[in-house]
Amino acid sequence: CKKPIGYVRDFNHVFSNLGYCVFGLLFMCIVLFKKLKYESFLAENANIDKEDYGVPTQYGLYFAMGLSLFMEGVMSSSYHVCPTNVTFQFDTTFMYLLAVLMFMKLYQVRHADVSGNAIGVFFGLGVALLLETISI
Repeated sequence: CKKPIGYVRDFNHVFSNLGYCVFGLLFMCIVLFKKLKYESFLAENANIDKEDYGVPTQYGLYFAMGLSLFMEGVMSSSYHVCPTNVTFQFDTTFMYLLAVLMFMKLYQVRHADVSGNAIGVFFGLGVALLLETISI
């Protein structure tokens, strides 16, 4: 059911995507808080060598997942404001990107001694987006 408000023809679907944006920003804030807490712990305990304890911490994929979730909300809202094939591509691109980032992080956690090949992963993402664009 469409609920138009002002110039937005489908306000309820645009508003429902606000949660993606909010939780994407919240996720990035939580990751930043954890990163700062870990760095302050290392600064307070200078005698601890971080290479001697566990797996090296990497926050890049977590920030990328949060940003991808935020952009999923933005792009999905743009699709619901003006539903066309082009804006549908924007919407689904971030769905694929978020799925790939979650898969990469899960693989990284399960196989800490093996680094994922970013070129191969994003080449696969590009192929998936190309196939989705030509509707296969």
